[in-house]
Amino acid sequence: MSPAPAPQQPSQTDANAKWSSLFGSKSGNVNIASGQRVLIDVSSIQAVVITIEKGGALIANPDLAITDINAAAIIVAGEFHIGSASRPFPSTINIILSGTAEITYDNVNCGTKVLVAANGGVLEWHGVKGLEKSWTYLSQTAERGSTRLFLADSFVDPTYENSWKVGDEIVVAGTDYSPDQAERVTIMNIVSKGVVDVSPALSYYHHGTITKGVDERAEVGLLSRSISVRSGSAGRLGAHLMFLKGSTTHIEGAAGVGLGQDQSPDTPSTGIWPVTWQEVSYVTHRCTILYLDASLYTHHTML
Repeated sequence: MSPAPAPQQPSQTDANAKWSSLFGSKSGNVNIASGQRVLIDVSSIQAVVITIEKGGALIANPDLAITDINAAAIIVAGEFHIGSASRPFPSTINIILSGTAEITYDNVNCGTKVLVAANGGVLEWHGVKGLEKSWTYLSQTAERGSTRLFLADSFVDPTYENSWKVGDEIVVAGTDYSPDQAERVTIMNIVSKGVVDVSPALSYYHHGTITKGVDERAEVGLLSRSISVRSGSAGRLGAHLMFLKGSTTHIEGAAGVGLGQDQSPDTPSTGIWPVTWQEVSYVTHRCTILYLDASLYTHHTML
């Protein structure tokens, strides 16, 4: 088998149109036609179905601090670029899939609340957050009620774009026998490169020392990512992603939140996988987190 193709490297200068000029505040179906390379220049998009046709492209704008894309479905038969491998996306982009529209593309029933990479479609998603230091350990024990964490590595530097920052969500792993003592907290203040203040206060004890050569310190991990795909409130629980035969995806520095659909009252025997890879040519996922309501499904796919 031939090696996977190198990720494409788009930039803002590759765009030949802007979202605001082509679509304005349009809230219906949006089609990006062949030959259109559209730069997102608005902080919020509201649409029903966004279709990127073969030969078309949608390019995220790193100059926008936060971009929210709200749609019932996104069909990528062309290209969808968020950053590049050589220049990861430094800002925040949230893709929120919501609604009840049933999507069929190329004779494939894709369901609702879905992002589809179709035959020939290219997803190049490269978020900067989480690419380098995404895990460390406690260097001191954090007692119940603590709001300050002492980290084993001194790497938190808000002047560095890859660093953990105020507002980032992190997780402190449990160190008891109970499996439910991992805690999500938010960084509220950076005291030094190895010390952060968090909220809310910890509900459990988290061990932070090496005892007689045995390292049972709590791991501390970064949950926030530059790119997120999540489910909106309307429609069935959970969005989902489909990468169909002939598509190519490179994804890093991204998170999928609450993906996967439960059984529908109309079709009680059927749920939907959070992520489906169906005979995909090439898939590369690095530093990507999936918060799942179900499992993954692959069919003749090389990961």
